[in-house]
Amino acid sequence: MSVPAVILEGEISWTKIDRRLITAFARLSGDQNPIHTDKKRAQKFGLATNIAHGGLIFALLSAAVWKKHGDGAIIARGDFKFCRPVKVNDYIGFYFEEPVERFGLIEQKVTIFGHVIHDSLGIEIVAQNDAKLGELKLLIQAPTVSAKDTDAIHVQSELVPA
Repeated sequence: MSVPAVILEGEISWTKIDRRLITAFARLSGDQNPIHTDKKRAQKFGLATNIAHGGLIFALLSAAVWKKHGDGAIIARGDFKFCRPVKVNDYIGFYFEEPVERFGLIEQKVTIFGHVIHDSLGIEIVAQNDAKLGELKLLIQAPTVSAKDTDAIHVQSELVPA
């Protein structure tokens, strides 16, 4: 399996959510719900096509948090609101607002945007009408690691549920 295509645009890193990525996540997670894996059965549930797993979106968010905040950064808490599902062949991107430090944690607002993909005659055209897919409010634990801080970081990370 190849790594999904990523298109950088301003502050947003775009990832294509293709069928191979959804299938790989279904195998990894064990979530074989047909709304994710079988287009015809998904259509029986009123969907035009397959949709991505919420867990896949969260995994990509976790990677984006690490890229933004560095080694050791983890999501300690999050409030999530999805506005619409992510469909197969959509592109998604995470937009990070300016972070605020509070009590040793980083408060970070993130918006998930999506480009809608039109597949006509085998040609992919990315529509330039960004659609808001979701809003997230995160508390991120991003330690600054030094020799004296290592024990404190280990103890703090044990307090945060996985």
